[in-house]
Amino acid sequence: MFVDTHMHEMTCSKDSFLKLEEMVEIAREKGLGAICITDHDDMGLKEYAAEYSKKTGFPIFVGIEFFSLQGDIIAFGIEEYPDERISAQDFIDLVKAQGGFCFAAHPFRNNNRGLEENLRTVKGLDGLEVLNGSTSVEACQKAARYAQELGLCTMGSSDCHVPEKVGVCATYFPEKVHTMEEFLEDIDVNVIYNPAYRAGVKTSLNLGLKSVPAFCDGALLLPADMPNVDAKFIDKMIAAYNKGQEKQLCIASWKGVKHNPVIWSKALYGVADLVPENADLRPVFMEHEDYTTLVEAPSAETLWDVTYVSDIEKLVGD
Repeated sequence: MFVDTHMHEMTCSKDSFLKLEEMVEIAREKGLGAICITDHDDMGLKEYAAEYSKKTGFPIFVGIEFFSLQGDIIAFGIEEYPDERISAQDFIDLVKAQGGFCFAAHPFRNNNRGLEENLRTVKGLDGLEVLNGSTSVEACQKAARYAQELGLCTMGSSDCHVPEKVGVCATYFPEKVHTMEEFLEDIDVNVIYNPAYRAGVKTSLNLGLKSVPAFCDGALLLPADMPNVDAKFIDKMIAAYNKGQEKQLCIASWKGVKHNPVIWSKALYGVADLVPENADLRPVFMEHEDYTTLVEAPSAETLWDVTYVSDIEKLVGD
């Protein structure tokens, strides 16, 4: 689903011309799955938004766009916020102390309200707004480069204040979210587009591994054509992964036969170069058998992948 994660409603954002009812109506027309109200330094719409969300059955999440001393920061999942401007780092710390999520809004917009080079010094940001419907393409592109360099998730938002701007940019969520808890759990996702995808799956593998933040111990390779791999089995693989072992491949299997998905330790990212253009992982498995941990799937069907049209027909039929 797509969610517009930065929007302004006229009750608490005096520069907005939008009422909540109109925002929901337009969002539905444009195919959005939810909206976020992030008024300037205010979360006063929270109670009414919750009531209207319940009445309409349309998810509305209320956060805040806080104008820190260094620039604007969007935050969700908090109950308390300052009534005066404080430093960006102090606000981020406040958000983190409450278990919230925060991202820098329009960090390079030419209006002295973005964090700009402060992005390199603050600690604890979860993401950057790399698509903002009221910001220049050049500024958004620069934000995207910083997000990749700093290992932060990428956010898309309209920053709307008028009807025609609602939903012009949004953030993709892989699962439907209905509550703030689900929203916070699902929001920290960074979608990487591979412009060279026609050159083969290997290019996506290499790009994906290069895009993993440096603080991560490893990466999970789960092809999108394996619809029966569920969260329970992924949790089983993660539990089998030994964080204390520097080199490790944690591989799904069925009766001793290795399959995707695979968890790669950071020390083995470079072995992706052994993968041929058809993305056959057997050369990697053979070369690093000493570092391999097998995780048995509950059934052969769990590791079934969609390869042919007949597979899609079977999937739809099931």
